[in-house]
Amino acid sequence: MKQNLITDSSLQKALSKIGATPSQVLDIPTISEAAGDSPIIVSQNLATQRAEKLLENHNSDGIFVASSKIAALGNRILPVATNDELVRQNLQKISGRRHKVYVSVCFIKKEGTTIIKKIRTTTSILKIKRLTEEEIENYVKSKQGLNMPGGHDFKRIAASFVIFFSGSLAPIQDLPLYETRNMLLSLGFVLM
Repeated sequence: MKQNLITDSSLQKALSKIGATPSQVLDIPTISEAAGDSPIIVSQNLATQRAEKLLENHNSDGIFVASSKIAALGNRILPVATNDELVRQNLQKISGRRHKVYVSVCFIKKEGTTIIKKIRTTTSILKIKRLTEEEIENYVKSKQGLNMPGGHDFKRIAASFVIFFSGSLAPIQDLPLYETRNMLLSLGFVLM
């Protein structure tokens, strides 16, 4: 029997990279705040809230997948850059410094009245070169950091600022593909 895989539109492309085709793609409201003592806990709580929202909106049997991405400098979470000034401030904070990006993915499997919830988090450490004011302003003008955790998107121009990288490729791929694939398999989902 084929399992339903339900996710939101932000993960559809990433899931296809591992041969997981969602049977349903839903739009869920943005959840931007979650409680937690540390960035990793906040990331996990956000992913869990999003997966629970998918379940609430669909409420049928299947596997529900949602994720969150958090950028942090030490224990300080860098805000999602909703405007140019936040992009600028975030880049100024991480310029010449290491910071971490946490990507959490929550899986909820529902079969009848049985619900299984699992979560995985990957951590990446990145060091950004010391940016000049001109580089920061050009990046702000590019608009590529808008609506991104920490105000940067490592799939485009910001990738050229990275001088050190350690950990999962999840900040670039939007989803920890290895962990997601293995978790889907452990929940009985058949990949193509």
